[in-house]
Amino acid sequence: HLVKPIRFVYPIKHRFWERPYMGAGLLLYDTIGGAGAVPRHRHLSQNAVHELAPGMKKDHLVGAITFYDAQVDDARHTMELVRTAASHGADVASAVAVVDLLTEAGRVVGARLRDVETGDEFDVRPRAVVTATGVWTDKIRAMAPGKASFEVKASKGVHLMIPKEKIDATVSMFIRAEDSVLFVREWFGHWLVGTTDTAYTENLDHPAATSADIDYLLRNLNTILVTPLTVDDIDGVFAGLRPLVKGKEGATSALSREHAVETSPPGLTSVAGGKYTTYRIMAEDVIDAATSDFEG
Repeated sequence: HLVKPIRFVYPIKHRFWERPYMGAGLLLYDTIGGAGAVPRHRHLSQNAVHELAPGMKKDHLVGAITFYDAQVDDARHTMELVRTAASHGADVASAVAVVDLLTEAGRVVGARLRDVETGDEFDVRPRAVVTATGVWTDKIRAMAPGKASFEVKASKGVHLMIPKEKIDATVSMFIRAEDSVLFVREWFGHWLVGTTDTAYTENLDHPAATSADIDYLLRNLNTILVTPLTVDDIDGVFAGLRPLVKGKEGATSALSREHAVETSPPGLTSVAGGKYTTYRIMAEDVIDAATSDFEG
């Protein structure tokens, strides 16, 4: 009830190599990724694309490939996960900040927390502590002794909210950008346009879109639109941070969207990286690691 299929078109500009190249990738997606959960991809003519998306420049493409992905109501999904945890006996607390980690003989034995609404502080002492704090992982890990084997770097993603009537289309779109691809997808009466992918070193608590971010998205979006959009057509802008894992100095690993798990020092297990769609695997890996030395 929270996930629905969503149809995309990917415009083809090069007749002879782009169709087989993209088609091969989507065939693999149909076989492994979509795996029957959504309809298989199909090739479209130029006229067929125009019927689905009259707002796209017809002379900008020779056709397209249509395929399906899935869209989730992420806010409701998160709330239902919390409710499910509570129904299984978890104590759930929002608006609580970690002040410090409690250690004894080099082992993490708990955490000092602050209720950010009342200012009250209190300690919790569980059998194991897990930090699943995304771009704040390094900050929490620094409260414990020793040095982690990986670091987390933030990458900023910016999205635009465009009124539905501003783009004449009945399907969502993937479009090639200067250095990546952008999506234009339906989102609660709007088009959600994104995303950027830039290194971020500012305040983690308040990521914000810059004029350069907005110009980048509009510039690349307008390459395919019959009627170009301006900043006046934007209803909203928001930015978020992705936690990318970087191996320790001297390691061969580069920035990655794969997740990493580490138990160090004893009593503290960290998980970072990953993606929304792999959260169940991440959860299993980190809990297995955190409880590996439990007895009974």
